[in-house]
Amino acid sequence: MSWTVLVAESLEERDRELCRRLESAWNPKTGQLEAQLLVPTLQRTAYLQARIVEHFEGRCWLPRVETLEQFLRRQSQSLEEPAPWISDEMRILMIQALLPETEYGKRRSPGRGTARRFLEVIEALSGVWREDRDLDPLAQKLLGDPHAYGHTVVELARRYERRLRERNVRDWRLVALDLIEAWRRQAGSPLGRTLVVDSFSRLRPIEADLLDALAARFLEVIVTLSGSDSDLDKELNRRGLLVQRSVWSWAKRHRPRVVFCRPSEDDGSRSAGLRQVARRLFEPVAALLEAPPLALPPGGLRLLRPATRREEVRRVAREIRDSARSLPALDLQGIALVVPSVQAYRELIQEVFQEYGVPVVFFQGVPLASHPEVRRALKLLRLLAREEGRLDRRDDRRPDPRGPT
Repeated sequence: MSWTVLVAESLEERDRELCRRLESAWNPKTGQLEAQLLVPTLQRTAYLQARIVEHFEGRCWLPRVETLEQFLRRQSQSLEEPAPWISDEMRILMIQALLPETEYGKRRSPGRGTARRFLEVIEALSGVWREDRDLDPLAQKLLGDPHAYGHTVVELARRYERRLRERNVRDWRLVALDLIEAWRRQAGSPLGRTLVVDSFSRLRPIEADLLDALAARFLEVIVTLSGSDSDLDKELNRRGLLVQRSVWSWAKRHRPRVVFCRPSEDDGSRSAGLRQVARRLFEPVAALLEAPPLALPPGGLRLLRPATRREEVRRVAREIRDSARSLPALDLQGIALVVPSVQAYRELIQEVFQEYGVPVVFFQGVPLASHPEVRRALKLLRLLAREEGRLDRRDDRRPDPRGPT
């Protein structure tokens, strides 16, 4: 079995190299791509499928790109005793019902919020509580409560798993454990030629064990990483998530061949074209685009150049966290985060901001793209991109959703 890690600052460079390497997994007789690709989000699923089909110019069938949950749901049907999946809401209610039976629950009256937090800790420790180790300090740090002891988490996790099996239902953890056991028994029978673990940043212990067992059933494993993932282990340790590991620390145990993806010639011309548009529309910004980061003046406008959407959100969370540390009087309610689509970013923002300890509230008001000034700016940019042939003056006469100014 061969292991390869693709590293690139640009998502475009990484995808281009990944598609090139997937050519060896393409079967020209059937048109099938003999590969299983695992990605962290549904948005990435659709994007990567379209990118691969475009690369093969329609010569391959739609590739199998799935999130880990989609993959587990499909694979669970191959188990000897498949069982229905339990919803997240039912899992919380089950934990809430079991808490009074524990030492922690006997001293308090746990509500739904406490049950949700315990469930999050159980998931963070998935697989670890089966080992004989002291979890007290780690559980306290994860729960943020000095009275919540590790043995309560272990006791609750075992009661929760027993209750699931009694009722013949499964959550993703039990399915993962059952699949790990089944795959280890079937280690000699391959599932495919190439396994791709794409754009993940960190893994829980049970996810690492699952991918280890899965990788043993493929001839080739490809892991794709952002060039900025190298500092993630330090951040996970600082946050107390000692049981989690970065994908890089997981992959390097297998002594992979590391490939640094280089930008193609097209990237230079594309960047030059964007700079030319910036000069024409936004003269002050054009100077910033060409200035090195260290030359930017303190305060005011700052430009970040993240490689992926996850890295983009992580950089923003890190900036807010560092600002709050250096300025204790800073009011976080005065910080606004504007994204192209709340639906596309919501889950990622919640996950990353929680990782960095930054609270976040989603505003449910009028979308920024509905404001007349923003509509006209978008029209102008689309005109430059030749998506539209003319500007419609009627846009200027639409009522302002914010009311008269």
